[in-house]
Amino acid sequence: MKYIYSTTALMFFSMSLLADAELKIAYVNFDTAFNQELKVQEFIKRYEEKEKVLEEQKNKAEVSIKNKVAALQKLTGDARLQEEAKLSAEFNSLQTKLTDESTKISNERQKEVKTLEDENRFWVESLAKEGGYSIVLNSATIVYLADSMKKHDLTSKLIAKYNQANPLKPSTPAAKAPPAKKPTK
Repeated sequence: MKYIYSTTALMFFSMSLLADAELKIAYVNFDTAFNQELKVQEFIKRYEEKEKVLEEQKNKAEVSIKNKVAALQKLTGDARLQEEAKLSAEFNSLQTKLTDESTKISNERQKEVKTLEDENRFWVESLAKEGGYSIVLNSATIVYLADSMKKHDLTSKLIAKYNQANPLKPSTPAAKAPPAKKPTK
């Protein structure tokens, strides 16, 4: 439904521009741009590393819990009930911690993605004004493109402008997660 409204609005906008001046259309392939923008590549690597660290923490926790469950099998009576209660609390606490960390990473990622998208929109708007374009489309929504329109592809210009405005800083080692605490007995 949103697509229909967007298309209708675009048609009316285009018709009003035609009445006022010459309509000049360009397009950008955002997938290609994102794959070639250095800041975006750095962002992807950073979040892949964060997710890898989180997955390693999860795997270590699972092994620890499995070992403790196996040790529980040797206990009986009240001692077993007490250890089961401790293990259950530890498991719930760990699960909450991992979920919270995963949510935090996801929220950070969404915020940064929005910033990256906003920066790209800024540069697209700048390129449109420089080139005198009335409309710049995302190539992902274009069903057909005549060969004569390929000269209006702003993707490489967007990548160049974005990378020039966002040079990579010298890389710093990724922050390591603190070592896992040894279980107390």
